[in-house]
Amino acid sequence: MRVQTILDDVKKTNIKKIICERFKNECSLAIKVFTAESGLNPKAVGDSGKSIGLAQINYVHWKKVTCDLFEPTCNIDLAKRIRDSSGWGAWTVYKLGIY
Repeated sequence: MRVQTILDDVKKTNIKKIICERFKNECSLAIKVFTAESGLNPKAVGDSGKSIGLAQINYVHWKKVTCDLFEPTCNIDLAKRIRDSSGWGAWTVYKLGIY
């Protein structure tokens, strides 16, 4: 196994741990949704630049934070706030059932 692959696996394991700490009993669902959205890539950019980070936070929510949304903890924290206020419907993959 290549060193980079091992490092990527460690990063994803750490990201999953943060997701589970924040989402608790919805840990498995959150991991599935965010994996479908970004492959758990904290640097992911989608929707022609309108969604960023591992949870693919849409630009309409960016004003809610002062941290770096490419940083996993920041992105996951905002994703949790969005989920708490709007439900999982804020994520297209969830609405379409493709997670």
